Amino acid sequence: MPPARRIRQAVIGRLYEFTRHALEEMDDDGLSETDVRFALLRGEVVASLGDDRVHCRVTMKPDFCEYCNGALQTGERLVTVHRHVGDRHFIFERVPARVCPRCGERYFSAAIVRKMDREMKHRRRTSLRPVPIISLSPEG
Repeated sequence: MPPARRIRQAVIGRLYEFTRHALEEMDDDGLSETDVRFALLRGEVVASLGDDRVHCRVTMKPDFCEYCNGALQTGERLVTVHRHVGDRHFIFERVPARVCPRCGERYFSAAIVRKMDREMKHRRRTSLRPVPIISLSPEG
């Protein structure tokens, strides 16, 4: 089966996860989970980036970390997630994620990413806390 068709089937069946790195890239590009889902379902491949990794992947059992090839456990742990949109920063606590026991990479379900996206957009149930901003000067 061609890769594009396999990816579309996984998106339709919601059989995919986002890595922490994918979330960072989405935040940098101003993309939501809905944007990525739409692109995967309706988009077309216009260029191949060669060795570029695919950060939205199909979940298969047994599952292995795409970074270190460590075996992922099926259970989830609660983690803290830092996200940003423009100059706004968000800290999500107690977020369910699968965590690689070898390298620590975290995998989030599409439903969890969608929920975080909604919370960032609507800013419900937030508490504000002062956060120090530290600028490091190069030694020299």
